[in-house]
Amino acid sequence: AVAQEVCQQLDITLDEVVYIGDDVNCIDLLKRVGVKACPADACEEVKAIDNIHIMTKNGGDGCVREFIKNLL
Repeated sequence: AVAQEVCQQLDITLDEVVYIGDDVNCIDLLKRVGVKACPADACEEVKAIDNIHIMTKNGGDGCVREFIKNLL
C-alpha cells in the first residue's frame, strides 16, 4: 500500500520501480516491481522469485553498488 502511494505521488507505476530486497518481508513488493534484485546472502525464498537479479555481493558489502553498475 505504501509503495503504491509513493508511486502515485511520483506519477509512476510499480513497473517503473527498481527494488532490492533480501528477506521474506520484501517478497510481495519484489514480485510487483519492474526491476528486482537481491544480495547474495538473501533468503532462498527471495532468490527463487522469477526474473530477480541475484548479486554476487552480500548486503552491506557492495550489493547496491554492484547492482547500479549493472544497470548502467
